[in-house]
Amino acid sequence: MQESDNESQFLYQSITQQQDSVEEKQVLVSRLTESNQNQDESVQINLDSEIISELEEEILQLHKKNEYLNEQIIEKDNQIASLKERVQRQTLLNETYQIAEAQLKQQVEELKKKIGELQEQIIQLPPQLQNISKLNLDFSWVNHMERDLSHDGLLERYDRYKSNKRLAPIQIKPYSEKFRYNNQQHSPYFEQLTERTQNIQRKRINQNKQ
Repeated sequence: MQESDNESQFLYQSITQQQDSVEEKQVLVSRLTESNQNQDESVQINLDSEIISELEEEILQLHKKNEYLNEQIIEKDNQIASLKERVQRQTLLNETYQIAEAQLKQQVEELKKKIGELQEQIIQLPPQLQNISKLNLDFSWVNHMERDLSHDGLLERYDRYKSNKRLAPIQIKPYSEKFRYNNQQHSPYFEQLTERTQNIQRKRINQNKQ
C-alpha cells in the first residue's frame, strides 16, 4: 500500500513538473510570438518609411517637372503672343502697301486720262500754239515698284510718296473755250504774234500810200 502511495505521489509530482514545464514553454512561446510580432511591426514600419521616402522623392521630382513645364508653357505663350503681334504688324503693312499701290495706280490712270484730254485740246489749238513739247507718258515705273512686303521702311516710303505729292489728288480744270481764249490773250506768244501782225499791217498801209 505504501509503495502504491509512493508511486502515486511520484506520478503526481511528475505530472506537476510537466505541467510547470508546459506552462513555462507556453510563456516562452508567447514571449517569442510577441517578439516576432514586434519585429514584424518594426520591419513593416521600416518598409513603410522607405516607401514614404520614395514617394516623397517622387512627389518632389514631379513638382520640379511641373514647375519646368509651367515655365515652358509661359515661354511658349510669350512666343505665340510675339508671333501674333508680328503677324498683325505685317498684316497692317500689307494692307497699307496695297492701299498705297491702289491709290497710286488709280491716280496714275487719272493723270493719263487728264493728259489725254489736254492733248486733244492742244490739237484743237491754232498751229502756232501746238509747238509744245510732248509729255513723257512712260508710267512703266509704276509696275516696277518694290514688292518687299516684309520691309520695315514701307510706311516711310509711303510717307515719302505722299510728301512728293505723287499720291495727292490730281485736279485739273477742263480746258474750256473761255480759258483757252484767255490764255491766248495773256500769253507772251500771243502778244508777240499780235505785235508782229500790227507791224505787218502798218508796213502794208505805208506801202499803199507810197
